Amino acid sequence: MADSTTQYRWMVTIAENLEEFFEDRGDALVACDLLWYFDPTNARRCIAPDVFVAFDRPKARRHSYKEWLEGHAPEVVFEIHSPSNTPKRMREKLEIYDARGVEEYYYYDPESGRFQGWLRGDSGRLEPIATVDGWASPRLGVTFEAPPAEEALIIRRPNGEAFQHVQDIMRDRRKARRAVRIQRRRLREAEYR
Repeated sequence: MADSTTQYRWMVTIAENLEEFFEDRGDALVACDLLWYFDPTNARRCIAPDVFVAFDRPKARRHSYKEWLEGHAPEVVFEIHSPSNTPKRMREKLEIYDARGVEEYYYYDPESGRFQGWLRGDSGRLEPIATVDGWASPRLGVTFEAPPAEEALIIRRPNGEAFQHVQDIMRDRRKARRAVRIQRRRLREAEYR
C-alpha cells in the first residue's frame, strides 16, 4: 500500500494511464501494488511493485501474480519513493528485479524529482540508463521527461500527450462541459436577439 498521498497519486497516474494506453491490447497486464510471487516453494518470497506491466498475459482479474503460473516475470516495473523505502530496501528490490529478468525498471522520487532507470543490457543484467531525461521506453513506447524538480516527471505517449492523474482528467472534463454550456447559452441568447 502507498505510504503517502504523493506516492499513491503517482502509482495511480502511471497505472491508469498505462492501462488506458494498452486498452486495445488484451495481452498487456498492468497491475498496481499487486503481490508478485516468484518462488512456488516459499509463499513468503514475494514482492509488490508499485506498478508493473507484463506482456503476453491476459488482462483477467487476479489476486496475485504467480510467476510460475504466468510463465514469466513482468517486463517493466515502476517504484515510487515513499518514506519506508530505505536505500537498503531499494537495492534489494533492484536485485530481485534483476534476478527475475525484469527488462526495464524505473524509480521515481516525486519529492526530490530524482528519476532513475535501468535496462537489461548486453551483460544480461539491469544496467543504469545514463540519461533518463528524454528516454523512450523500448517496451512501453512512452517517453520520460525528468527535470530535477519536485513532482516534475512527465510521461508522454508516442503522440506527445502527457499522462494525467484521474483528478486532472475529471477537472478537464468539468471545464469542457462548462464551456459547452456557456457556448449553448450564448447561442440561445443570440437566437433570441
